[in-house]
Amino acid sequence: MAFTWTGDPNASTIEQIRWEIYDIDSTQAKFADAEIQYAYDQEHSILGAAARLCEQLQVRYCGAANRSMGPLRVQLNELAQTYRSKAKDLRMRSIKYAYPYVGGISDAKKDTFEDDSDLIQPNFEVGMMDNE
Repeated sequence: MAFTWTGDPNASTIEQIRWEIYDIDSTQAKFADAEIQYAYDQEHSILGAAARLCEQLQVRYCGAANRSMGPLRVQLNELAQTYRSKAKDLRMRSIKYAYPYVGGISDAKKDTFEDDSDLIQPNFEVGMMDNE
């Protein structure tokens, strides 16, 4: 399992995501680099990928039972709730950075679309009924 952590979150996207979910100990790694890259490819943002990974951790620990042996207790359900809360927080933070895309306001992009022979062209266009 490939694990990348140099201690500098600015070194790569994977390390930024690891920093957000605090997966920085290679001896107790929660995710491989490939899993983190997959989450980033799906979400297209660091915070979105971190939220998705926390949601995966929640699912992982949700079905796990609480265990105890003598005075030692492991509350895995509480761990699942912690990751659920962290995922929700990360989703809210990622929404703050989202911005809408508005098409059709750039002449250059309009011309590019009109010249693209592979793009399905509209059946109707302005001026098609003008008799010259």
